[in-house]
Amino acid sequence: MHSGFALKAQQQLYFSPNAGQWDEPIVAKSIFKGGAIFIRKNGFRIKMLESADLPNIHKAFHYRGIDTAFVIHGHTIDVAFQNSDADNQISVAFEEEAQWYENYFLGDDPKRWKSEIYPVKKIRLRNIYPHIDFIIYTKGEEVEFDWVVQPGGNPEDIRMQFTGQDSLVQNQGNIQAISSVGIFTIKKPIAKQFSEEFPCEFLKVGNQIGFHFTNTEKVWDKSIPLTIDPVLVFSTYSGSRGDNFGFTATYDTAGCLYAGGIVDIAQGTYPVTPGAFQTIYGGRGPAAAPVFLPCDVSISKYKPDGSALIYATYLGGKSNEYPHSLGLDEKNNLLVFGTTLSNNFPIPKNTAVDSGWNGGHDIYVVKLSANGTSMLAGTYLGGTQNDGINNGTLHFNYADDFRGDIISDGNGNIYVATCTRSPAFPSVNGMQPVFAGGLDGVAICLNKDLSQIIWSTFLGGSNDDAAYSLKLDDSLNLFVGGGTSSSNFPMAGNGLNNTYLGGNSDGWVTKLSNDSGKLKSSTFYGTNAYDQIYFVDYDIKNQIYVTGQTEGQVNRTAGTYGKNNTTQFIGRLNNALDSEEFVTTFGYRSGAPELSPCAFLVDKCYNIYFSGWGSSVGVGNAGTSANLEVSSNAFQKTTDDNDFYLLVLGKDAKSLIYATYFGGDSSEDHVDGGTSRFDKRGVIYQSVCSSCPPAPPGLNDFPTTPGAAFPVNVSYRCSNASFKFDFNITYAVEAKFIAEPQKVCYPDTIFFYQSNTFGKTFKWTFGDGDSSNQVNPYHIYAEDGKYTVRLVVTDSGSCNVTDTFDLEVEVLTSPQIELQMKLDHCSSYVDFEVTGENMGNPEWDLGDGTKTSGTKVRHSYFPGNYSVKVIATHPVSGCKDSIEKPFLINKDSSNEIYLANVFTPDGDTKNDCYRVYGLSKECDESTLKIFNRWGERIYYSDDLTQCWNGKVENIGVDLPEGVYFYQIHIKSKDGEKKDKYISGSVTLIR
Repeated sequence: MHSGFALKAQQQLYFSPNAGQWDEPIVAKSIFKGGAIFIRKNGFRIKMLESADLPNIHKAFHYRGIDTAFVIHGHTIDVAFQNSDADNQISVAFEEEAQWYENYFLGDDPKRWKSEIYPVKKIRLRNIYPHIDFIIYTKGEEVEFDWVVQPGGNPEDIRMQFTGQDSLVQNQGNIQAISSVGIFTIKKPIAKQFSEEFPCEFLKVGNQIGFHFTNTEKVWDKSIPLTIDPVLVFSTYSGSRGDNFGFTATYDTAGCLYAGGIVDIAQGTYPVTPGAFQTIYGGRGPAAAPVFLPCDVSISKYKPDGSALIYATYLGGKSNEYPHSLGLDEKNNLLVFGTTLSNNFPIPKNTAVDSGWNGGHDIYVVKLSANGTSMLAGTYLGGTQNDGINNGTLHFNYADDFRGDIISDGNGNIYVATCTRSPAFPSVNGMQPVFAGGLDGVAICLNKDLSQIIWSTFLGGSNDDAAYSLKLDDSLNLFVGGGTSSSNFPMAGNGLNNTYLGGNSDGWVTKLSNDSGKLKSSTFYGTNAYDQIYFVDYDIKNQIYVTGQTEGQVNRTAGTYGKNNTTQFIGRLNNALDSEEFVTTFGYRSGAPELSPCAFLVDKCYNIYFSGWGSSVGVGNAGTSANLEVSSNAFQKTTDDNDFYLLVLGKDAKSLIYATYFGGDSSEDHVDGGTSRFDKRGVIYQSVCSSCPPAPPGLNDFPTTPGAAFPVNVSYRCSNASFKFDFNITYAVEAKFIAEPQKVCYPDTIFFYQSNTFGKTFKWTFGDGDSSNQVNPYHIYAEDGKYTVRLVVTDSGSCNVTDTFDLEVEVLTSPQIELQMKLDHCSSYVDFEVTGENMGNPEWDLGDGTKTSGTKVRHSYFPGNYSVKVIATHPVSGCKDSIEKPFLINKDSSNEIYLANVFTPDGDTKNDCYRVYGLSKECDESTLKIFNRWGERIYYSDDLTQCWNGKVENIGVDLPEGVYFYQIHIKSKDGEKKDKYISGSVTLIR
């Protein structure tokens, strides 16, 4: 059962775990603008402050001269989990840690001084009631919570007791606690069990809240978990003052949204950020087909909660550019694929596959750094005709001109699906090296710095063909999908349909080798009327899913959700493309597709996600969003017939899990061509061309969220709106992890980091007999070698229950060395020797600026303290071992001694004692005498390793400041040499 409440935060909320820094019996707390929330094992507390009083706090803190005699009004409401067992059974798990930590030094009790406390977004309280967990988590400025009823649990056990409020009311399904400073609202609950929703509402008895299932005939399955919801994470306009069309969107591993569109700045600029790659608009050329708008590409990266821009940039030359698809590489660098009419498009000339414009529309592929400040790689691709523009018989929907896709693999190689009219388009090592005529589809694989085409192939027959979508399955087979009007489109193997099916066009799917582009299998797909495939995807069994449009009659698979004779299809084929496992259609009308697909996904739980728009905008097929089925918990249940439609089907397309409209009520919401994306958790990152008026100025009808970066349309006309919508359908555990580093030199430590946000147990085995149950452990191997590390993550509340992932790590051989050092106290020379195995040619730092190499070294020193360091490098692995040792040289190698002329015996441990350097007791028979100005001897020693501390014979009273005189007598041990006498003065300063 799911619900939530909004807090007045201005950024992402976090919970700070209580590691003992607070005396209160709380698990964690979160401070927001206007109050705080305190999480306990048996409930939570909301503390709210009067918003009108908050400025006084600010002023009192910053302006000491003002009157601070004012009252801060507040109100506290407690929510207790009635009859829970907080002392014995409940366990706490903190999840989704921040990348930063907090330090607490509270009061004068060191027990409350706690460091490196990592805030979290999610807290899981297990067994609040028998077999019932409570999960509370933050999404931007909102807090949401789930009650997860495990097998054996009873949702009727859940009781939330409210105390402290002025009154408690139930209003439109929500619970509202009325206080003296405002209203605390808990939203209407939603109960779901994987793909099925169960009508549920709050049951209020006095000040106690429980849950009630309103449909007694629909009983939930007690053998699998029940979760007692879809959330609009954010929606924002672009902030552009110029006319700004929305084309494409993608996401990164942090959940940031990237939006790509085009902008004309004749009536205002785009909100580019300082330091972005291109802050000066380049598109000054004439308006040209197919958009007839002078334009540059606009790119914006938003924070995960949409509260602010991370960066925004133009991308373009002196003519017109369009973005078809955005993607990310393995390092979260942004990949952009599109088309350009500019001969000065900004690409690195020295590394590009093709650094020059070839005429007409050329394809461009670029890679921008994660912070948006630099272009890491880029190239033109094309021939002398139009490339990348789908403007033939396959152009069906408005803005189909700008279809296509870009993805990358784990090695950083980049794949593009598109089309061309150029016979001279670069074909390299592909399965179809020759242009077949009309418009041909194209699939391309480039290396990560875009300096080389690994392979490139035409995909077409004698009529028009286009490639719209591509995916790499888990075995690295490349699947490409699109449309064709060619009966001789290249086929291979025993595909589902090796013969053209008829009509204006067929859909097609082709399976290629990712490393060579060779054709493995292929099939036509559709009916004897118009059909096209716009997106392909795969599930965890590598089964292939397709979605697209049809004007024909599809024989729906029995038991699937859908409606006969409708015009949007979803189907599944086996990996060999020779068998169809199911197909269904959805929509309302027959014979004329109403939705233009713009994103598609199959998640790890086999749920199927679709995003499309239906609108009468522009030329081409007249779409509509009218009369489509929405679920009872739809975010938006009504439409102006010109909206987006978001759909989620369950496993095997057997049920409708969720469906909603999304859009404004006054304008024709749509996309200008390109692809948007779902992540594998089922979150849509959608780009929109929004709020376009019949005539300027722009409208403000598109739904945006509080705190969004740009909640209002300031554009002269259209705005590239973006929204991120989390369906919260279910979740899968994923055991994927990284090792840092994956190769390590013995005996260094390897740290393991898993990114799974779910999971109740974590079982690590390190391949050497050791194991761990920590979430993110570290390990030190006792021997070198290769080891397979396995992580098994288990969560009975997930759709897949458990997941396993293996990763090989390598511990490289390191040198094993020892250092021997021989000092002769009567000589200035030291002999060093390093011994050991696999040490190559050791490098030495002798501590006096001298560096050398070898296994044996002899070196002469002046008196003083030194430290020698030797480093051995393994000749094969490159691993190093090092030893450093300090030592003291007393003997003067130049036969001279060193004496200070000033010393300061003031107790600061610096220069407190007057010492003779260069002589040792073992090697020199010598004496030191100190006299005052009257010739009285005040110090004598025959052991010059000792020093004079400024007192009479080192034991008397402190002598006054002044000048003192020394005599040093060095007796000769060589009969041919005379004794040596040295005298001088030293100044004592206190």
